[in-house]
Amino acid sequence: MKFRFLVLILLLSINLISEVWLPCPKPLSGHIEASAGLHFWSDHLYLRNLQIRSLLYICPGIRINGLARGNQEINQLELSQDAEPVYNKLDPIIDEGYLELFGHYLSHSFKLNSSLRCGRIRYLEFPESSLISRFDHVAGMSDIRANYLPSGYNGAILITNFSWHNLSWHNSLYQKEYNSLNIIQLDSYLSCHYDYEFLQLEARAGKLPVRDHGSDAVLEECAWGWSCLMGINWQGYDINIYLENVKEIIYTGLSIKFASSPLTRLAGKLRLDYNRACEGFVFQYPLFYQDINLKTKKPEGLTKVGEIKAERAISFWRIGMQRNFSESIVSRSGITNPAITTVVIKKEPMLLGIESIVSPVYKFHKLNDIAKWDNQGIRPGILTQKVIYEYYQ
Repeated sequence: MKFRFLVLILLLSINLISEVWLPCPKPLSGHIEASAGLHFWSDHLYLRNLQIRSLLYICPGIRINGLARGNQEINQLELSQDAEPVYNKLDPIIDEGYLELFGHYLSHSFKLNSSLRCGRIRYLEFPESSLISRFDHVAGMSDIRANYLPSGYNGAILITNFSWHNLSWHNSLYQKEYNSLNIIQLDSYLSCHYDYEFLQLEARAGKLPVRDHGSDAVLEECAWGWSCLMGINWQGYDINIYLENVKEIIYTGLSIKFASSPLTRLAGKLRLDYNRACEGFVFQYPLFYQDINLKTKKPEGLTKVGEIKAERAISFWRIGMQRNFSESIVSRSGITNPAITTVVIKKEPMLLGIESIVSPVYKFHKLNDIAKWDNQGIRPGILTQKVIYEYYQ
């Protein structure tokens, strides 16, 4: 009896292992990028957000994401009409840097995705972005304002996502500063989505993050609530309306995703944004970019046998400060073993992908309420880029 039981356990284990996918386009591969930010209007010009970013896949299921920043001030150099020039000296800090262990269990009817991140973390999307995540509160700027409050997570975060057809359960646990006595539930909710031709529907219900509308500090409180979204999709564009009720606090929102066009490609290349909190245009121009241990051109005489699709995202919250980066592995097909293939990276242009507004105003009885909704709204934005890792034999 015990022998049969052990054989059964062994067979189940073999089946489980055969369905586990630990993503890695190629061991010791990734990229490095240096960029600089610029904020200007008729009365000022600010140099800011000097940064070096890197992403490195160590081996299957293990990667390092890091970003070093010029200093712990909003601006590096300030030139204004009514003030003397101000220069804040270089004093590099680690803006984000974490080791991630992640993987997927894939079956015909369900998926189990898990990620464990340890370090300084600013962006939590996993396994990939949803429509509602466009309205999520992302890490902001409180750590570089006068009070220097944390705007990211420091510790370990375990993210689990279980999906079956159009339903899923998502859970995030945060061990703050690696203290075993200080474990925080960031969220735990059920979600569903439905796409039919041009119609998009999505909803969440459970323990959702409680917003602190006037703060850039990272969110650590969750409470029972729900949120829902309805939108239309047409020729690469989509527009969505959003409603959220968490802890009896109601928010409404609107988001627009832009199709690829010369304008969105130019804005994505310059990483351009316009903001009103400190009025002006924002650029985060890439000065240097280099892929690591990856080819960029199709090898002569070889045939494509597989691919891994990914999506890169840069999210920003206030005054266009682009500090949050992630690469989500979306899908795979064919042969994706780098030991027996040649790996080529193919990058589509970065786009000014998604502009959103989320506001605590939800009653609209007169026209002034629309202006109030707009003035009190916060505008999260996302730059997106599709990446394909192609495999040739």
